[in-house]
Amino acid sequence: MTASFAVTWDYRCPFARNAHEHLLTGLAAGGDWNPRFVPFSLGQVHVAEGETDVWDEPHKDTGLLALQAGVVVRDDFRALFPAVHRALFAARHDQGLKLEDPDVVRAALVDSGSMPTRSLAESSRAKRSRPFAPSMSSSPSRTMFGASRRSSLMIKPSSCG
Repeated sequence: MTASFAVTWDYRCPFARNAHEHLLTGLAAGGDWNPRFVPFSLGQVHVAEGETDVWDEPHKDTGLLALQAGVVVRDDFRALFPAVHRALFAARHDQGLKLEDPDVVRAALVDSGSMPTRSLAESSRAKRSRPFAPSMSSSPSRTMFGASRRSSLMIKPSSCG
């Protein structure tokens, strides 16, 4: 029987990187799983009560650009998502690159397998026209990463229905 579950990610989290690499490898080997990849913001988890959310001040968060790129690829270029997902984790954890740098994110997209940059730009532009102002909703009964007051919340971008 196929196992369905949600798994969160933030490209800056080494624990998410380890879990996702195993998950992607298992899926490529034919794992009978139906994961739902859900973006999670480490930056938002660390926002104090009453402070401004990271999506209202995106320049203060180093992970939102890569997270947005991952969501665009997940939603609009599904077949490329595993390669791009690995590439964005590798950019941060193997190469020590800064994910807030558009050139780093662009290189990860292009290097992960002939990413159609024009289509990606158009898709990204459309998603940016609807700000990445996620609605917060309670996560399933278990949370995979984090242990703070907000760790039981997942980010569900408005573009993800």
